[in-house]
Amino acid sequence: MNNQLENKIINLVSGNIEGKERDELIKQIKSDPLLLKKYQEIKNAWALSTYSNRMSQESIDSSYSHFVKNISSRKRIQLYTYVKYAAIMILFFSIGIISNKYIFNNEGKSSNFSFLMNEISVPNGDKAELTLVDGTKVWLNSGTEFSFPSEFKGKLRKVIISGEAFFEVTKNKKKPFVVNTDFGDIKVLGTSFNVRAYENMNFQANLVEGSIQFSKDSIGKLLKPGEQLMINDNKEIIISKFTNPSSYTWKDGVITFQNEMLENVIKKLERHYDITIQLDSKLSSIRFTGKIYNESIEEVMILINKIEPINYKYTKDLNDLVISRKSN
Repeated sequence: MNNQLENKIINLVSGNIEGKERDELIKQIKSDPLLLKKYQEIKNAWALSTYSNRMSQESIDSSYSHFVKNISSRKRIQLYTYVKYAAIMILFFSIGIISNKYIFNNEGKSSNFSFLMNEISVPNGDKAELTLVDGTKVWLNSGTEFSFPSEFKGKLRKVIISGEAFFEVTKNKKKPFVVNTDFGDIKVLGTSFNVRAYENMNFQANLVEGSIQFSKDSIGKLLKPGEQLMINDNKEIIISKFTNPSSYTWKDGVITFQNEMLENVIKKLERHYDITIQLDSKLSSIRFTGKIYNESIEEVMILINKIEPINYKYTKDLNDLVISRKSN
């Protein structure tokens, strides 16, 4: 991509391009996946830069150095000044999308939670890490949407998530931290925990340190360190012990499967590799245990084949993988 086109995108994001030229550029971006990804990166970085005004130049330079060091081993990209300031607030393994929106109550009126929110959308195949204004650290898994305020007002520190995230919450007894999901709310004071709230998987929360309270309607459940809360297919809330960190190793780049049905394994692989997988229903209930580090999807299929003989066809151009049972 040439510099002239990138400069046009920067002007689009910053509101310095209008009329016919703007419409033509938007049309071009929508029709070109690579151009769309670049637009998303620039849009994300530009939005984040607006929150850097309160930070010192020393902090900016330190964050920028960390940012450059992190991406250097991943891929070579051209850095602009705005990326330097974006690195302060969020460090992407691959940059997702961020936008601003206002949150209102059901009647459309303003409320205690009707102020400017920032929304991060992490695409499949990517992961992200950020530090909130209170010092809370958040890791976001692939296919996750996360909304958070530019500053925490009122009696609660409230965020919204659809997808999966690991939290290290800064303690503040006077202002509890609340994670809102479509399945229920998680309330904490200061702790480390993982929450999985994807639409196509059972809800799950794993507590590492501290304590959390899960609430849904009039139901409340308190978790202790080493406990896992899950909502099964019958909408029942089940609390059990977990003895390994398989539920949150993804934040360190390791995808772990602990006696999981292949049906659920496939859902994780789709997000991790950003591909579409068609699985023979006869294979759905096969259990799989293992870890994925930097293996390609073809190498993962070889591992699965060792457990259960399968046929697979991967069409790289279409990002499509078909898995079927190997006939005798």
